[in-house]
Amino acid sequence: MVDVSKYRKMFIDEAKEHLQSLSKNLLGLEKSPGDASALNEAFRSVHTLKGMSATMGYDELEKLSHSMEDVFGILRKGGKIKSSTVDVLFECLSSLETLVEDAASGKTVKHDLSPLYKKLGSALEKKEHGEVSAVKQVEKREKIIGPTIRVDIEKLQALQNLVEELSIAKMRLIQISGRHVLPELNEITVTIDRLTSELQDRVMQMRMFPVDYIFDR
Repeated sequence: MVDVSKYRKMFIDEAKEHLQSLSKNLLGLEKSPGDASALNEAFRSVHTLKGMSATMGYDELEKLSHSMEDVFGILRKGGKIKSSTVDVLFECLSSLETLVEDAASGKTVKHDLSPLYKKLGSALEKKEHGEVSAVKQVEKREKIIGPTIRVDIEKLQALQNLVEELSIAKMRLIQISGRHVLPELNEITVTIDRLTSELQDRVMQMRMFPVDYIFDR
């Protein structure tokens, strides 16, 4: 496994930038719920933070970011943005800030975020006009399993290690692009950021398989 501890400061600096962006865009959504740009930017911030947290091994940060990403994903598909939804997202932002501060100090603090996750679910519920509850769409992961092949777990681990190194290199590239105002550099940085995050998600999905497969055997 890659030793990521030496990249903690780089992670903290970038995480705070994403939290600042998230805060700004949540304020934008609070003032103008139909602001697609603010919604997309908020989605991108938590998506990137999720990937970074997974790389660094900050499980609670990854979990909360992923839950917020699910919410933003549903809202991007036409879900109704209510004031209560934005309020809960601000609570999530506050918890993210706390978790990042814990990471910065090197503390290992257990936070009970179950009430917050419950609020996230309640904020998403849409019962008017007979619509299916959006929270059920979040909780109900797709269970369709397509054609499969056998892959040695060691090969998957090697691939994940390469993705972790790529993510760390991406974080360094983002820092460099932040210091140099070059449109071409910024463009390729955004592209690499997106592709790396997607690749990381794909690798994580490859390492996951239904629990019934284990118990059936």
